[in-house]
Amino acid sequence: MPRGSAHTRTMTEETRPDSVDSLDDAYWAAVLESVEQEWGGWSSRVGNLTSGQGAEKKEGQSSIDWILVELMRHEERVFDCCVMAYNRGGLLVECETVRGFVPASHLVDCPPCHTEEERVALLKGYLGKRLQLKIIESDARRERIVMSERAGLTAPGIRARLFYQMQPGQVLLGCVTNITEFGIFLDLGGLEGLAHISELSWGRVSHPKIIAALGDRVDAVVLQVDPRRGRVSLSLKRLKDNPWLRAEERFPIGKTIEAVVSEIVPYGCFARLEEGIEGLIHISEMHLPEGQSADELLTQGQIVNVEVLSLDATRQRLGLRLRNEESKPS
Repeated sequence: MPRGSAHTRTMTEETRPDSVDSLDDAYWAAVLESVEQEWGGWSSRVGNLTSGQGAEKKEGQSSIDWILVELMRHEERVFDCCVMAYNRGGLLVECETVRGFVPASHLVDCPPCHTEEERVALLKGYLGKRLQLKIIESDARRERIVMSERAGLTAPGIRARLFYQMQPGQVLLGCVTNITEFGIFLDLGGLEGLAHISELSWGRVSHPKIIAALGDRVDAVVLQVDPRRGRVSLSLKRLKDNPWLRAEERFPIGKTIEAVVSEIVPYGCFARLEEGIEGLIHISEMHLPEGQSADELLTQGQIVNVEVLSLDATRQRLGLRLRNEESKPS
């Protein structure tokens, strides 16, 4: 039984993003950043990697047949690949036909790790193993091939059908398969999508793990479907109305309101007025005694009174002043 399924409702135009390309590009930049850095420009030589740290292309070595690669991706060909190397981002694999990179999020048995050491040890354990993989992205310009073990488990044609059926604005039920610093991956019934951290909540999100846990079944809005690059961009926050649209009306300058301290930082703290609406109380607006820090006065979860100093709904910026009895009058 598929782990994800589609609902019939769709989102209105107002709930859709102005541009999701930047979110999608930011996601892949995060996924492959460590690869590009650690493997000496790996992405420009992925098809020619033969061993270890960024092997150079040999003289006379034939170039990649990108038409064939794209055909194999379209046909959802399964490759039996050997893991040749690893880094913090995932695995470098090769077989007789293709060589590519497998992001850790696309491994079946690679749960989130609490420390960097655990993650590296887990990926190191894959060295020499053989994996059944499908190509999920091919980029001839960058000479990049990205593969997936999760995709390798799906029957032929399922991914293509899902890509054909999905439409921006559609609401899908998915199962959380991986949580990273930059977002949450959802299994949509044979195809994975990413909800970028910026699309998890209208408010601030310190880490995606506070939004969902592995195995959770959650609804998400489809932002973008790109069959050519094998990507689905999702949003959790767009299931709800944008609270910032009425923020200027509800929280005029000078208004005093109760708020909850959500995070304490060296330069002050953030306080939540309601779900999705958070503002900064700069340390200069706390009227602290000399030498006292914010964490000596406040605790996370504490209810305080704040005054609205500034509000820019377009940029979702809110400036506040602490008005608790600990503060001095302005």
